[in-house]
Amino acid sequence: LLKGGNAIDASIAVLATLNVVRPQMSGAGGNGFFTIYDKASGKIYSLNATGAAPHGLEASRVTNEDLHRGIQAGVVPGLLGGWIAALDRFGTMSLTELLEPAIEYATNGHPIEKSVTEAIRDSQEIFKKFASSRSVFLPNGQIPKPNTYFRMPHLAATFKKLTETEQYALRQGKSRSKALQDVFDRFYRGDIAREIVAFYEKHGGLF
Repeated sequence: LLKGGNAIDASIAVLATLNVVRPQMSGAGGNGFFTIYDKASGKIYSLNATGAAPHGLEASRVTNEDLHRGIQAGVVPGLLGGWIAALDRFGTMSLTELLEPAIEYATNGHPIEKSVTEAIRDSQEIFKKFASSRSVFLPNGQIPKPNTYFRMPHLAATFKKLTETEQYALRQGKSRSKALQDVFDRFYRGDIAREIVAFYEKHGGLF
């Protein structure tokens, strides 16, 4: 807001930063809803940023417990697409500008808050199953202590891929909207999507 952005710009910057500092509350790989009031027109808009169930899901082959927690509970990440849709329709700033604070906190670290360490404690049995999750949320095999420095370098690397895609598209003379579409395509159809699918396939997920 101080840089001249509007409420949508600010919301996406906050959501991206929450992915780092309150990952249990919001994340690019999660889902959500937006309700947007446009004062100029007096209209209210609703955006469903929830992803579909994976194509490989067969209801008869999974239990309620499978769908509650764990690898088979995953759905297609909807929120990143929601960020892009809201930014394209109502925002004014680039995704690169809005991801900057999140990338900084994820790269350089921040004092982890008690609610996050408690959320990690609640989910530690799931995290223990996956080496990539353990390396982030259980460093040295331990639940981080409140106010110790916490980093998410892999998330920072993914966000940087998105900003690089946007900036490359803009340098090629593409419009702001087309550049955002390129970001969407890389996440949902490109190398990032393939990495997500490979993880699920490796660990018995349904993607």
